[in-house]
Amino acid sequence: LYLLTMNLLTVLWQNLSDAGLNLNTQRSIARNIRLANQVAIITCVFAAIYGYIFYVIALSFAGIAMIPACIGLLFTVLLNKLGLFNSSRLWLIVWCNVCVFYYSQGFGIDAGIHLALFAFSLLPWLMFEWRKRQLAIFSNLLILANFYLISKLAIAPTWPISHNAQHQIF
Repeated sequence: LYLLTMNLLTVLWQNLSDAGLNLNTQRSIARNIRLANQVAIITCVFAAIYGYIFYVIALSFAGIAMIPACIGLLFTVLLNKLGLFNSSRLWLIVWCNVCVFYYSQGFGIDAGIHLALFAFSLLPWLMFEWRKRQLAIFSNLLILANFYLISKLAIAPTWPISHNAQHQIF
């Protein structure tokens, strides 16, 4: 049973990672497509895990809100499968920004969720070839704008989580 599960997961990983690739795909483009697919899949898995944790510790709305986040991340793989390679990479970066903005507004600025944008600022430089540096610069400007909006438009009060839920979390 263990070997069967591992084989199924390996085949699923390979098929999702290689979505959108064919035998004629150039090596540099194939690397970028595979990287976008893998980042989307790994982020989706971790988002699902966090969604489950949020749901279990009585933050059911935050947990349920992870479902559209996961679907949006898997949309990157679908766009690559359809051959829209640049669109899929831009979508991944934009969608990660939307999710970070949403959760940082929901949990408040003190939660530090917005700090994930520092890691996301590396994604455009990894996903776009040097010839497409305009897309990478645009993506980084989008990340900077999101960081600014989060810091200036703090809609949620500091720690909107109840005292009991904070005690369970920390």
